[in-house]
Amino acid sequence: LAKDPLKLDDCLAYRPLLVLPIIYRRWAGIRLHNLDPWTRCWRMPHMFAGNGNNGADDAWWVTNLHFERAALNNREITGGTADIFKCFDQVLRQLLKIMLIKGGMPRRVVDPYMKYMDTLQLHNTVAGSIGEAYTIETGIPQGCPLSMMFIAFLLRPWILLMVKMGAVPRILADDILIYAEGDQHEEKFRKAFEATHEFVFDIG
Repeated sequence: LAKDPLKLDDCLAYRPLLVLPIIYRRWAGIRLHNLDPWTRCWRMPHMFAGNGNNGADDAWWVTNLHFERAALNNREITGGTADIFKCFDQVLRQLLKIMLIKGGMPRRVVDPYMKYMDTLQLHNTVAGSIGEAYTIETGIPQGCPLSMMFIAFLLRPWILLMVKMGAVPRILADDILIYAEGDQHEEKFRKAFEATHEFVFDIG
């Protein structure tokens, strides 16, 4: 899709959308439902995408309530958000595979998923023309039913790190929110935000 109708001749001004076969989307949706007992094992209240029934609206409501309570108690807050740039496109699948296996995801789901993604042939289509087939070494498809859950799983160690540092994290798909409240809130937030950049860099 063209992000800017005035830049149709700029190849970098397009947003690629991966449309997967319907039979794969059915398979992934069924597997996501089957995996519910496993995903419940690592679910955390800080996750507002990819695990459970909470969404971004729930995250903003809960966060706003916390902010209101802090204001009523004269407690200061420092916080911020970050959008992980091209998050789905840059996921290192080999790292994801290792983490999923170590985390207890059934191999009968991990292995066919990874094999499919590693051998998937893609074609770009622009203005009715179809390009040559190619494969991609990194990334997971944004429209896949499993992808949001994978992002939540990848970011779970980050949540644990933020909590340990005294900050409050929130996952909203590929957007993340962090804030710190009360004593030394500015310093806690600064350290947490710096650690966030390091974590995102470390996972690729």
